[in-house]
Amino acid sequence: PYLQDPRVVVIVREVNWPRVYVVGEVARPGAFPLRGRLTVLQALSLAGGPNEFADTGEIVLLRGDRRERLELDYSQLVERLGEGDLVLGPGDTIYVP
Repeated sequence: PYLQDPRVVVIVREVNWPRVYVVGEVARPGAFPLRGRLTVLQALSLAGGPNEFADTGEIVLLRGDRRERLELDYSQLVERLGEGDLVLGPGDTIYVP
């Protein structure tokens, strides 16, 4: 009793994209998929932006692949919008104290 002409349906629920992380004093901290080009400001926006307790002058970007630490000021990032935005890579973490 073998099936003749069997068929299988596969449903992909989630693609395992590389991720960036936004933690600390933001509205919705978490891991966000890195689908193409994503800047620090865009990632902060995905996380709902800094909350009322955030120290926006002391944001830290930890580069996942280079063990590099950059200190950022939110207001300066906004002022320089479009001028050399910091593009995130896989495993990067943004910490908003």
